[in-house]
Amino acid sequence: MSDNRDDFFGSVFRQDDFSRQLAYENRVVKRVIGECGIKPRSWGKLVNLCRDNTGQPFFSFDWFNQFFSNFPARLCGKRIGYCGTRVDANGRQRVSLYQLTLRDVLRPEKNLLVRAVSDALASMSVDAGCPFVFVFPLVKKMFCAHNLERLDRYESEVHVQWAFTHQRSKLIVEPTESVFRAIGNDWYEE
Repeated sequence: MSDNRDDFFGSVFRQDDFSRQLAYENRVVKRVIGECGIKPRSWGKLVNLCRDNTGQPFFSFDWFNQFFSNFPARLCGKRIGYCGTRVDANGRQRVSLYQLTLRDVLRPEKNLLVRAVSDALASMSVDAGCPFVFVFPLVKKMFCAHNLERLDRYESEVHVQWAFTHQRSKLIVEPTESVFRAIGNDWYEE
């Protein structure tokens, strides 16, 4: 009797990386639509369109990029945990993204934030030559790294962004709400 129960609860609470990533993508797609100022007439209709296309009732980045082809960039992202090591009085310490200090983020050489985002982009085969928006969480706040050209709607708003350039590749990191508000809803068609 206990074997069946252990199997049941093990399958309920054990999530593989795929289902975690898919759940993350579902939340991010909903966030993008909301933060762009869009209020769909029917979320159920969008879910049904997604299910018809992918066989899954969850939004994914692939579905979003195909279905909303007018979105100005390729949407992608994932959680970033480990991002490098730091040497201190106790020796080498593993550092997670949420443990980075302002000094780490503003460091011009061997920047752990840039390295972690670059590694994540490479693992997802993102082409830096094409526009992209890579979404990742950082201490209960969603941030994104992107290479979008200057967004016109920024001129009237105060915003904070970190801009990095490496070998002529541009990488800008900022909160998702300011990026998606600047992108707006011109790309959305129901």
